[in-house]
Amino acid sequence: MNNRRGNILWVDDEIELLESHIIYLSEKGYSVLKANSGEDAIEICKKSNIDASFENINSYPSILKKVEKFWAYPSYDSYCPPPHST
Repeated sequence: MNNRRGNILWVDDEIELLESHIIYLSEKGYSVLKANSGEDAIEICKKSNIDASFENINSYPSILKKVEKFWAYPSYDSYCPPPHST
């Protein structure tokens, strides 16, 4: 039986500073995927079904439009919900 509650994608250019939050969510049953950039986030979304995402959009403003476009038009074989800014 799978005890996972869902997949969370957390995107931040200083992801190591959020490790305590990631550990907490993992202990609560969530699978937390980490990305250091918008480009990495897009690649993860192409390969994984994401239930929720948290992003520091101020960390990578140059990729923001590309990320927003991906969430607006997800592919059929993967899904990434709109991000929640951190």
